[in-house]
Amino acid sequence: MRYRMLDVRIWCDEKFRLLTPLKPSGQALFLYLLSNPHTTSIPGLYRAGAAAMAEELGWPLAGFRRTLKEVMAQGLVKADLKARVIFISNAMKYNKPQSPNVVRSWAVHWDEIPECALKSEAYYKLESFVKSLGKAFAQAFAETLCQRERKASKKSLTKSCFNQEQKQAQECESDDESQIDPLSDDNTDKNSHDVALNKQNNFNAENLISSSKSERLAIPLNNRSVYQVTKQEYEKWQTIYPKIDVLQELRQLIAWNLVNPDKRKAHGNILRHIHTWLAKEQRQKIHQTSPHPVFPVTFEHNLQIAKKWLTPNTESDKRCAFKLLTGKKIR
Repeated sequence: MRYRMLDVRIWCDEKFRLLTPLKPSGQALFLYLLSNPHTTSIPGLYRAGAAAMAEELGWPLAGFRRTLKEVMAQGLVKADLKARVIFISNAMKYNKPQSPNVVRSWAVHWDEIPECALKSEAYYKLESFVKSLGKAFAQAFAETLCQRERKASKKSLTKSCFNQEQKQAQECESDDESQIDPLSDDNTDKNSHDVALNKQNNFNAENLISSSKSERLAIPLNNRSVYQVTKQEYEKWQTIYPKIDVLQELRQLIAWNLVNPDKRKAHGNILRHIHTWLAKEQRQKIHQTSPHPVFPVTFEHNLQIAKKWLTPNTESDKRCAFKLLTGKKIR
């Protein structure tokens, strides 16, 4: 293959730095993003801030942002400048891990990447790429990054739930008068309870959905990308399905898609997938809470039972039944 080895320390070499510096341009920036000292053993994924990279190149920040926008427009690089995450998706094709142990070594650098939607996208693309290398590589990925991703998701869920409980307690203490009492003896008890539930669920999800760290609300798709649920969508769905906790159902939906990668939906079908899930859960909730109807014993009911018992199955039964119905004595 026509590849060449390049030591990332070249950007720190004294003689190299004394050469005529690179001018802000898309080509120069792309070469820097491929080979700078921030890169790790994970091909194409690393943490670096715009200001730090611009300073290393000796470029003004405005020039760096302009050239980065140019590179991103060509689809060569994806960047989340707020989270300071850079991802070059094609880098893995030219930097394949030499052994499963190299994949295991990614775990150290993986924890250093800030949580964001771009990191989730990189995870699914790395997973797909590594699986194509063979069973041993796929097993190494599952033993390291897969387990770490699940633990991180579980930890963030636990922390978020704890913070929500504290905020809910404070909200209830400060806004006692403005809260809707679900136990009022008004004729609108049931409706009031639904409104209170919607308000509580909105409060639970406000920070989770609007926050940039709400990765658990990114639903995996079949093309290794994700569908990010917005706050507006959540509020709308909670109104449509007031009997269930939509936030919790979305978490379960994401978990289901994580463990069933072969059943993930395309972007065009994801909303139908979500509504099918939520509608099913609401129907089950209504069925569980609704009392079973008790049908009164009517004359029609007794007549049907009598016909069932009097219907003969054999010839002898038919003769006996005929004599009983005609009032004749059986000998």
